[in-house]
Amino acid sequence: MQKIIAFFMAIIAFFMQLFGIKSIQQFRNVSYDEGKNQSIHLAIPYNAKGDYGMMVLIHGGGWTGGDKDDFWGMAKNIAKEQDLVATSIGYRFLTEGGDVDCNAMLDDIQSAIEAAIEKAAQKGVNITKIGIGGYSAGGHLSLIYAYKCADECPVPVKFVISFAGPTDMNDENWFGSEIVFPEDYALSVLTELTGTEITAENRNSEESRAALAAVSPISYITPASAPTIILHGKKDNVVPFSNSETLDELLTLNGVEHHFFISENAGHGFSDDPETSDAAGAKFDDYMNTYLK
Repeated sequence: MQKIIAFFMAIIAFFMQLFGIKSIQQFRNVSYDEGKNQSIHLAIPYNAKGDYGMMVLIHGGGWTGGDKDDFWGMAKNIAKEQDLVATSIGYRFLTEGGDVDCNAMLDDIQSAIEAAIEKAAQKGVNITKIGIGGYSAGGHLSLIYAYKCADECPVPVKFVISFAGPTDMNDENWFGSEIVFPEDYALSVLTELTGTEITAENRNSEESRAALAAVSPISYITPASAPTIILHGKKDNVVPFSNSETLDELLTLNGVEHHFFISENAGHGFSDDPETSDAAGAKFDDYMNTYLK
């Protein structure tokens, strides 16, 4: 029976290749760090063998929510259309309590990448390099991982992409009138993210500013930082647009290759400016072709 199944699978694969029909191998809810109840989704091109690049996608949700399912469609599309391995990863949230802070989330990203590489290896695919990117909080985590933790990654981090990701936790615009979050909520999130109590009274103290800088991607930019794509809406009322302006300035100052796409009419999403979103998407495709193949 197994030989018959294998025979028909081979016939199906032949005709899919003959008629240009693309398929992928899908692995959902692959566990990593089981004690933390975390997992990844992984998409691998159907006939992939040997060396491959991988795209790592990190969902948003204010570090307190969201789901790896959010980027699963994109991951599958990358595997189909770009002939790359792609993974959408889960990570712990601040709301889970305990010792969960920014560093814990970065540890989760490291473990998730290692799990994806291991699973791919079991299928005969050797991951040799990655790109990493995400939306909002996922953009923040992607940036800080790429700039701060790249040396710890099992393979080179070739580029990073941020869709409306926070970059500067000391930006005064976090507390501006345009931002929808109440000040006390913002302060509580920053306290949990840093592991240091941040209050209205002390947030400009030397200790608080140092703690906030430690979880700000801009603090880790050097001339050796990974090439970067930034997409941000000027009307964003969740993450200050000035965060991406500062990121752009520091990448320019350090001579880091990057592309900054500004959505004039977009807020925290990009449906109001499809032209700019399409341009950023085309550059994303270009980066994957350039750096992951």
